[in-house]
Amino acid sequence: MASEPAAPDWYSHGLNRVAYYRLASAAAAALPRAARLRIARALGRLLARALPAERRAVRSNLGRVLAGSGPALIEAQVAETFANFGAFFADLLTLNRRPGADLRAFVASADGEHHLDAALVSGRGVVLLTAHLAGLTTVVAALERVIRAHPTQWFNFFDAWSPPGGHP
Repeated sequence: MASEPAAPDWYSHGLNRVAYYRLASAAAAALPRAARLRIARALGRLLARALPAERRAVRSNLGRVLAGSGPALIEAQVAETFANFGAFFADLLTLNRRPGADLRAFVASADGEHHLDAALVSGRGVVLLTAHLAGLTTVVAALERVIRAHPTQWFNFFDAWSPPGGHP
């Protein structure tokens, strides 16, 4: 007699259901981006209240990252984390279906790029760590300026994964 398969070894919560993703995708696609992001940020803050374990985990992490900060600042940053995730999720549901060439308009600049430039100028290389938040197409579009300015074998790896026709 066959034994039952082991339970999956990943984290999930009650909102991680296909029906919710389909509903969110349809709603996100129906709105202009500015309205979609405003609503998504508000929903992110609201849903944080429905996910107390996740809220505690974010608060705990931010308490370490922002050591010495008062509770009001940490709580504001917890809310902002969930708001930012809401905006990210709304974009993920809509932008990931666009051609790679269209993505450049959404990643024209990034805060702190000068730090990356300074690290690359040192000639010692850099390691880029990101959360798994988007497809490789989005990552390539976001890093295009850096890829073109500092072509290396590693960045050639990204070029190999570019969509047909590459990025503008």
